[in-house]
Amino acid sequence: MHGPQQGDPRVPAHPPGPDHPRTGRPRDELVQSLPADEPRLVVHELAFASPEGTRRHAHLLIFWMPADSSEQETAYTDGFTSLREFLPDVHVHLTARRTDQRAYRRLVALVG
Repeated sequence: MHGPQQGDPRVPAHPPGPDHPRTGRPRDELVQSLPADEPRLVVHELAFASPEGTRRHAHLLIFWMPADSSEQETAYTDGFTSLREFLPDVHVHLTARRTDQRAYRRLVALVG
C-alpha cells in the first residue's frame, strides 16, 4: 500500500486547499459566488474537517459589504444587527469587505 486510502480515519474528509478534490470547484460556492459589487447578508453552514480529521459543520452569519457599495451600508448594518439578535445559535459573525476575508480557509479558521 502507498499511504492512507480514502475512508482511512487519518485522511481528512476535506483535505486542505481551496477546491474540492472530486469536483475541482470551490468548496463554498455560495460564499465565493457573492457579487463583487453588491452587499449581501448570508447565513451559511460551513462544512470542514477538524485538525483531527473529523467532519464538522458550523453556522456563520456573513455581512458582505464590498467597498463600492458603501451607500447601502446603513440598511445592511441594521439587517445584520437584527439577524444577530434573531439567530442566537449562530456564534460566528463576519463582516467582509474584501474577497480574501471570505475565503474558505479563513472561514474554517474563524470557526475552528
